[in-house]
Amino acid sequence: MKVHHAEPVNNGQRQCTRRRPEITHINGVALTGNAQDIAVDNGTVVIAADGAMTFEPAADFNGEINFGYQVKDADGDVDSANVKVTVNAVNDAVDAVNDEVTVAEDGSITLNLTGNDSAPDGGLEITHINGVALTGNAQDIAVDNGTVVIAADGAMTFEPAADFNGEINFGYQVKDADGDVDSANVKVTVNAVNDAVDAVNDEVTVAEDGSITLNLTGNDSAPDGGLEITHINGVALTGNAQDIAVDNGTVVIAADGAMTFEPAADFNGEINFGYQVKDADGDVDSANVKVTVNAVNDAVDAVNDEVTVAEDGSITLNLTGNDSAPDGGLEITHINGVALTGNAQDIAVDNGTVVIAADGAMTFEPAADFNGEINFGYQVKDADGDVDSANVKVTVNAVNDAVDAVNDEVTVAEDGSITLNLTGNDSAPDGGLEITHINGVALTAMPKTSRWTMAPWSSRRMAR
Repeated sequence: MKVHHAEPVNNGQRQCTRRRPEITHINGVALTGNAQDIAVDNGTVVIAADGAMTFEPAADFNGEINFGYQVKDADGDVDSANVKVTVNAVNDAVDAVNDEVTVAEDGSITLNLTGNDSAPDGGLEITHINGVALTGNAQDIAVDNGTVVIAADGAMTFEPAADFNGEINFGYQVKDADGDVDSANVKVTVNAVNDAVDAVNDEVTVAEDGSITLNLTGNDSAPDGGLEITHINGVALTGNAQDIAVDNGTVVIAADGAMTFEPAADFNGEINFGYQVKDADGDVDSANVKVTVNAVNDAVDAVNDEVTVAEDGSITLNLTGNDSAPDGGLEITHINGVALTGNAQDIAVDNGTVVIAADGAMTFEPAADFNGEINFGYQVKDADGDVDSANVKVTVNAVNDAVDAVNDEVTVAEDGSITLNLTGNDSAPDGGLEITHINGVALTAMPKTSRWTMAPWSSRRMAR
């Protein structure tokens, strides 16, 4: 608004011209005679160097403004008056301005999205974030790689997704009291941090004498990537096929890195071993593996035995020496179908005897002068009552048995005779017993028999 000073009008007639008074003050501020800005409520009176005056209301203000001014004349008389300015409203556009914030990975940051926005007509409010309408209540709004968390009081926080770092962009919309809307973008820079690798304890269960595939890193995490196992039970992994011994078992690593755990044969119970991981940054962490090996009922196994003994000799038997009872309690219950009593005991088998002492020691004795093969069975049981049977093969090696001629005595009447059986009390374990000489005379032409009839030499005969 410009303030104009009207000059006197001369209509061709002589007039008496009265000097116009001059303004000395506006809003209490003395004019300097130079260019000058004088502030009034909600506006400014701008005075140019030539004295021209302009009024400018404050930005986006509408309504009534009042300020005073003072004039004086050539005589020094002064007077004051008031200026009333009516500023008519116009529809001002709302202006949403892009925002940029920075937050640390896995951190959070408070958002003040309207802090640099403007709504000259008032009533500035956010209506949408990332296309989602605000409800006026507590609300979580998902954006790429993060979440805008709105509290019940309207306070906003941004939380990047776990372990994310990089740039995130999302939009928002505002409106003003007139319903004018505008949109802007939020750029969030998430700065990376060195995330620790985290190895978590594992527990697996496997049956006795079984095996189980291991996925030790399945519950571990390496936010910075590059998660790998470097050691198991303190042994460095080579990257090739590898067997790593642990207490009562083995971790078997295939060429492709697949891992299997195998408990020791017939072991049941708990096994523990450790492992170490690292990530792309070289951070390391360790955890424990607990393996529960469940017992199974293992069969007792009786294995055939073979022993060799000399004819008329004896041999100690250890029938269970090659047998097995993984569940323990291995004992012999029967030999040749005869139950053991737990005391000293002789058990007959074909052509021999198993002799059991009071302390359980066993000896085999073949029958006198027998040689050849002897077979007999036995049965065992374990702590669970499982039973199994096996055979014992005894080879009795022949020995050269001495022939034994035993003195004979007979009685005969004078001039009588008597039949002789000279070998009747003799023995030849190897067989073929025969008389070869009598009184030093070899028997050559006569049948070789053990029965003879003899008369006194006076009769000069010997008859069969």
